[in-house]
Amino acid sequence: MRAFFFLVSVFSLSMGVWALPPNSREPDTQWTYKSISDKDLKMDVFLPAGYQDAEVSYPVMVIFHGGSWTVGETNLHWPDGNFWAKRGMIAVSVDYRLCHRDQVKVPLECVKDAKSAIRYLRA
Repeated sequence: MRAFFFLVSVFSLSMGVWALPPNSREPDTQWTYKSISDKDLKMDVFLPAGYQDAEVSYPVMVIFHGGSWTVGETNLHWPDGNFWAKRGMIAVSVDYRLCHRDQVKVPLECVKDAKSAIRYLRA
């Protein structure tokens, strides 16, 4: 039951974030989390103020765009990334292979990419 309320809370917060202006700042950097078939899969990264590549741990908000595995781009969630970075978190918007753009089986390959992104962040 706690998990349900947590998800509802995160969803509610995200709904408010979608109301942010679409011209939010661009990501601080991009990280390549996987290379497959001569294609680099990247995540747009928003860093909190004062972030340094040090031994300090930061919480991470991972965002995967919707689009039924056929459409979508990481920049759809740049406002979300800005929102969470301003609150002291690292926020990433993950690109993954799509059905028509990359001619892959969905959702199998898309879910593999998502798992690879999470593994990359955990490492």
